[in-house]
Amino acid sequence: NRGGGGGNNNRDGQGGGDPNDNSNWSRGKAVPVELMEAGEGKSDEEKAVKRINVNDLLDMRLNFLDPPSSWEEEECATKPPPVVLWDAPTRVTDIEEASKAPRIGGDVSRNDKKRGKGGKPNPNDTAPPLEDCKPIQVNEETRWKAKVMSKDGKEAEKEDAESSEEILRQAMLILNKLSLTKFDKLSDDFINCGIGRDIECLTGAVSLIVTYAQEQQHFSSMYAGLCLKLANTPMEGIDAGSKKGKKFKKILLTRCQTEFETDSATKIAEATKGITNEEEIEYHANLIKKHYLGHMRFIGELYKGDLISIKIMLFCLPALLKGEDEAHLNEVDEEKVECFAKLMTVIGSSLEMQSGAMKNIGKADAAESLADCWKIVEIMAGRRKQECP
Repeated sequence: NRGGGGGNNNRDGQGGGDPNDNSNWSRGKAVPVELMEAGEGKSDEEKAVKRINVNDLLDMRLNFLDPPSSWEEEECATKPPPVVLWDAPTRVTDIEEASKAPRIGGDVSRNDKKRGKGGKPNPNDTAPPLEDCKPIQVNEETRWKAKVMSKDGKEAEKEDAESSEEILRQAMLILNKLSLTKFDKLSDDFINCGIGRDIECLTGAVSLIVTYAQEQQHFSSMYAGLCLKLANTPMEGIDAGSKKGKKFKKILLTRCQTEFETDSATKIAEATKGITNEEEIEYHANLIKKHYLGHMRFIGELYKGDLISIKIMLFCLPALLKGEDEAHLNEVDEEKVECFAKLMTVIGSSLEMQSGAMKNIGKADAAESLADCWKIVEIMAGRRKQECP
């Protein structure tokens, strides 16, 4: 208001006035026709609208609780069975009493009201009486106990920490969680879990890494990175008096060599010993083949990380292009050729570059050995073309 201050001021700036005077608020009196009561309205059209009182509507709804009168006729087609008709005069009273009654809980104590006719137990009561229940007997010697809750928890943890099985179990749990996004943290946990305490623990840890790399080919580079980190980490209980990572590399190369030289047929025979089901034998054979291919890829990733020398790789590659023994040198082993292809897809480019660099400084042995491998591949491809009709 532009005039004086305060309260209900009119346009002239004078205070006061009737607060109930709504003459200037004609907009607030525009009530919709649908909300007017009977007799309200200015025009004849507004007064002519038929309206029903809310109480009449409630009475109308309550009347519909009773069954329709058409159901009383015997020839009514929509009449339901007599069971669903609850037309007792005490219907409303029964409903009110049932709603006010206390709810039945899950009391399993002995109660005579739960017994049926003749004092027999109610067949619907499945829980036995509380008096007939026997307490659970717990064997303190065989039951599982949390180390935190035991009195000698610190001593138990110390004993477990000293056992090689517990260390390898913790290492396996960390490998199960290892991923590219959590590699830095979990790899540190893997190294610090105690695997470098002695040769036994370190050998078991290397076996776990190789096994996981064989089963998870798509993570071969990650496990090779873990090996590279282990090789660059000094082991207090192992590397004392020797070069850092030397013993770890030796254990790793020994395990990789053993896996490489073990024939797949021998592994399949050992895995399927005593099994007669052909489908199960085929399953184990495919699993071993998958592991061997994964091992080839893992070896390639180790070479790319400088954990395996080019000399070892040039020893492995020609062996994959030969037969099983001296009597079958010229025969082609398709599984080994597949391993050769898998290995070359991983290290082919790096191998070509390193052998070329060595050739430039006067060491042509690597380049010549690699060229001989490619000649064997070309001869094998030429033989297949000739054999085709």
